[in-house]
Order: sequence, then structure tokens, then C-alpha cells
Amino acid sequence: MLPQLRDFIGRFRPAAVPADRESEPAAELGPVLALLAPTDAEREQIIALARETAAKINADALRQVSEIEAAARGRAQTAREEAVEQVLMSARDETRRAMDEAATAVSRRHEPDERQVKDLIDEALNLVLTLPGSGPR
Repeated sequence: MLPQLRDFIGRFRPAAVPADRESEPAAELGPVLALLAPTDAEREQIIALARETAAKINADALRQVSEIEAAARGRAQTAREEAVEQVLMSARDETRRAMDEAATAVSRRHEPDERQVKDLIDEALNLVLTLPGSGPR
């Protein structure tokens, strides 16, 4: 087979005439890149759709965070109120028990009998008589 003229001239080009290195790749790749243009446009659509979807997901997540935070604040407030109520109930119960014990102690206390009263009067008189200036005149 005989070499084609282009192949024959191509052998001498580097030595003789500088090749147009920019136009050859553009001429060779132009048709291939033109075939990729629809794919490039589809890629841009996919990226735009992905960004839109990501923005929706982010907005939904932020809304859910707000809802969860509001619910947590409500539960925390309820828990605080319940804790306060339990402390108050406990304090009321303790106060009632102390008052009951005091009432029981008072009701169990006996009145002094006559002998105890006489002894207390004698002791009081002795104390008064022992005070300076209180002796017999």
C-alpha cells in the first residue's frame, strides 16, 4: 500500500514547517465536543436540580429542628412545673406530719397533779426567799 500524501508530508513537517498545533486539536476534537454538548446541558440540569433538592432538604431540616426545639422547651417547662409541684406536695406533707406530731405530743402531756403543784410552789418560794433583800424582816 502506498503512503498517502498527508502521511508523507507529516514526516517532514516537524523539520521543515511548524505545524499549527492549536487548530489541529480543535479541528479533531470539535465534532466530539459537539456530541457532548447535550450531555453538558443535562449535567447542568442535574446540578441545578440537586441544588434545588438540597435547598428543600435544608429548609425541611431547619423546620424540623425548630419543631423539635419548641417541643423540647415545652417538655422542659412541664418537667419543671411537675418538679415544683412535687417539692411543694412533699413540703406540705412534711408540715402536716410535724403539726400532727406536735398535736399528739401536746395531747399526751399530762397536767401536773396536786403534789407536783405544791412542790413547784415550794421551790418558787425558796427561790424568792433566797434573793438578796427578800429575807425575813
